Amino acid sequence: MDTIIDKENGVITIVIDEPLNAQHLDELSQRFEELPLGLGTTVVLDCEKMDYICSSGLRIFLTMQKKATAVGTKLIIRKLQPMVMNVFTITGFNNLFVFED
Repeated sequence: MDTIIDKENGVITIVIDEPLNAQHLDELSQRFEELPLGLGTTVVLDCEKMDYICSSGLRIFLTMQKKATAVGTKLIIRKLQPMVMNVFTITGFNNLFVFED
């Protein structure tokens, strides 16, 4: 996973370039915890190459959303694969996040 920080525009991008299974959850959580979150910051989760998400991955996304909202940070999920978006829709998580193509 890569983290790209654009401090000028207040945008932080995390590129999730692998399936989000139990093996990769700790890394994503750790990267998110290390981010300089705050009012006016935007975090983008680039999921273009993520072709799978486990139930614990959904929980991590929800936790990130709650932490971001609590400090005034906007969280955006970008380029979610249709199959993964289906999981978000079935679970009702599609109503909890902002998605971009």
